[in-house]
Amino acid sequence: MMMMMVEYSCVLRFAVKILSVDKGFYVPGGQQLFGKFKSLKHCMKECAATPNCFSGDYNPWLHKCYQHSNITACNSLKSHPQFVHFRKVPCCKSNAIIITSPISTSYIISKGFSRE
Repeated sequence: MMMMMVEYSCVLRFAVKILSVDKGFYVPGGQQLFGKFKSLKHCMKECAATPNCFSGDYNPWLHKCYQHSNITACNSLKSHPQFVHFRKVPCCKSNAIIITSPISTSYIISKGFSRE
């Protein structure tokens, strides 16, 4: 019996769609990433490679990149001429409340919800 050892190499590519880019805006509370970022594209790539990055802010004058988790990603935008804000996830306001119980599945109850 002959055994062969095969080595596989795998290349991961991050194809993350940026949903929006807002020049002149940022969201307070982002975590500053270590290092200098030469461009908005580099900041976006770092966010794409980070699973808990949902949005980000880039300051091109200082070459700083900030990432936002699910806690701060959809907070209100603030105006600032130096920043560029981008989002990987949609942010929407809703009157829906999601109730999860260990016994049943999730139910969505929204304003005006009626069961017929």
